[in-house]
Amino acid sequence: MDKIVFASGREEIFESPFKLVNSFEDFENVYLSYSPQDVEGLMSLGQVFSKATGVTTLPSINNVNNRAVRKVKMEAAMLGGILF
Repeated sequence: MDKIVFASGREEIFESPFKLVNSFEDFENVYLSYSPQDVEGLMSLGQVFSKATGVTTLPSINNVNNRAVRKVKMEAAMLGGILF
């Protein structure tokens, strides 16, 4: 948890979007980003990949994409890191 103290004395407390990933069960805490600036200064733990397949109708596209994102988060959690 971080805070900003303004000149007026007012404090604003906020939580970082990054949460601890200690095990595979913490895969929901994996943070996804598509911005290279988000990873500056971080150590790479490896690469993960998931492919979205099986789309036949428009409503199922989101389900397939959600499964692919879930798989990528699970792989990143197994590596013990945050995925960008």
